[in-house]
Amino acid sequence: STKLPSVSIQLSRTQFELVNKISRNIMEKKHVSRPLFPEYRPEVPIKGNAKEWWKYTVRSIGRITRKRSWTEFYIAFQQRKEYIPLYKRFSAKNCSWITPLTQK
Repeated sequence: STKLPSVSIQLSRTQFELVNKISRNIMEKKHVSRPLFPEYRPEVPIKGNAKEWWKYTVRSIGRITRKRSWTEFYIAFQQRKEYIPLYKRFSAKNCSWITPLTQK
């Protein structure tokens, strides 16, 4: 380990209270278990929805072991296919041959 020289800082009372509030918030959340891959987690109770929860389990294990289903690859491919033209339109402000993306 490297030893750092001491550092002196000055905080206002408000800044000090804010730092304390943030650190308490972080420490409280440290012990709270968060769901694994919340984007896949079903928003229905476990009881009566076994099929959806098993899908969540299989997808989560697939993400952990880095094994994906062909369906996931296909969905990612479709999303990429849709995203690239939109990104080109968004970033091409000075290109006359690309129709710019307009906000609604």
